[in-house]
Amino acid sequence: MGYSDDFGATWVGRNQGLPGADTEPPYDGGSMTACAAPVTSVVLDPRSPVASRTLFAALWEHGVYRSVDGGLSWESRSIGLGVPGVNLRACRLELHPDGTLFCLITGKMRDSALMAEGVGLYRSADQGGSWSKLTGALDLRWLTDFTVDPRDSRIVYFGACDDTRGLAEGGLFGTRDGGQSWTRLLRRSSR
Repeated sequence: MGYSDDFGATWVGRNQGLPGADTEPPYDGGSMTACAAPVTSVVLDPRSPVASRTLFAALWEHGVYRSVDGGLSWESRSIGLGVPGVNLRACRLELHPDGTLFCLITGKMRDSALMAEGVGLYRSADQGGSWSKLTGALDLRWLTDFTVDPRDSRIVYFGACDDTRGLAEGGLFGTRDGGQSWTRLLRRSSR
């Protein structure tokens, strides 16, 4: 992962603790390959001290990592997230103002079909120390994005696409009770 304190004019690597950081060549100023997994999302906890910011990063097929020292070192925070070794395709994080962390694990192909394992929207109330799946009651295979009401972390919306089974399961879904119940609000756009 790259870090710049001069608005992008120069960059340094901050990868200690990330997958592959010990086996990959160090950051050389010419490429950002010192981490073995693509970083798909990074969020900063604005409540953390300026001198030692808390950051969270989603890594494709490796889940979520946290840094409590401004990105100098990282630790895995993926207990209960996805299915380790099968699907940890963490593609987006969001940190709610109340401290709740959300992570979307998207679909993965196996034998020409999207598999169910791990796919879903997850929530953590303890900075990623443990995760619970909000979409467990739904059999969706291809979640694409989500948003959380900034005033109430129980109000969540996500989008899903139809998968390879030929079922009309895509659309816009919402919950007002933290994932206890979901409603498909829209199947198709009116366009």
